[in-house]
Amino acid sequence: MTTELLTPDGTERAGELIRQGKLVVFPTETVYGLGADALDPGACRRIFEAKGRPQDNPLIVHIYDRSQVDLVARSLPPGAEILMDSFWPGPLTLVLPKRSAVSDVVTAGLDTVGVRMPRHPAALDFLKAAGTPVAAPSANRSGKPSPTNFAMARSAMEGRAEAIIDGGQCETGLESTVAAWTDTAAGRGWTILRPGAVTREDLYSVLDDLYLSQESARDEGLLARSPGTRHPHYQPRAEVRLFSDAEELERANAAGCYQGWAVLCAEEAKNAAETGRGPLLVRSYPGWIALARRLYSDFYELDAAGVPGILAQIPTEEGGISDALRNRLLKASAGRLIEI
Repeated sequence: MTTELLTPDGTERAGELIRQGKLVVFPTETVYGLGADALDPGACRRIFEAKGRPQDNPLIVHIYDRSQVDLVARSLPPGAEILMDSFWPGPLTLVLPKRSAVSDVVTAGLDTVGVRMPRHPAALDFLKAAGTPVAAPSANRSGKPSPTNFAMARSAMEGRAEAIIDGGQCETGLESTVAAWTDTAAGRGWTILRPGAVTREDLYSVLDDLYLSQESARDEGLLARSPGTRHPHYQPRAEVRLFSDAEELERANAAGCYQGWAVLCAEEAKNAAETGRGPLLVRSYPGWIALARRLYSDFYELDAAGVPGILAQIPTEEGGISDALRNRLLKASAGRLIEI
């Protein structure tokens, strides 16, 4: 398959390909997505084939205008319009009761569908040109880090999709927050199934008593309604191990552990990473937002450099972007910690 490489000016062509049942990789403010017509089951099946994605992992439907919600969702739970008003366009996916027009291929057989309006201008232009809701997971091979720049998207999907739109570096670098309405014994309200750049503090600030903790989702088995919660995800070829602070890393370095590995850390741990006989390649960031934005592209570049492993600093504080970064790092590392 020949893949067309498009600039942001090529969104009309990309929309035409979607209407023909083709696959298009497009940028968003979170990560690059691999899109197909959400109302065309055959086209959506090709997404799973291109990614090697398990069939029980639902897709998120992307729209450019609020009027399109009615095409895929049969009703809006309490508070849904508040969330749309507050965070759309933006990195928030809402899990809503689905219409029959949305195939079980998209929803993994569930009676709900995740819906999002991205903020990236090229994404909105593309979705408008497509003229139909577009189902899209991240544009990576299943289980690998999501692409957050054009080079990563091209490496993963050239020859697998009909077109790739170059939208540059993604703004947030982590997948969208996924929130769902629950009305069960655990409570009644919106809960986060997958953390992202729209934080629990953000949701609580607009929902107040219509917000439930994420523990409610775990207790009620709701996590399956969101992608990114059931299968291995975000894992580079290099082994990833986690550490929490500079002192822990300094002890590992003093013991000569992890020689030749790379380190991803906050500025506070940079000196510890550069001492001793341990890691050779250090990438430090002024805060968790900056580290999150670069996480997947660092994974990609470090894999290309052939490092045997990556030591990544995991946030220990609760709230903010720390929740999302911790979630992705735990999955990328399969929970492995540094050992001394």
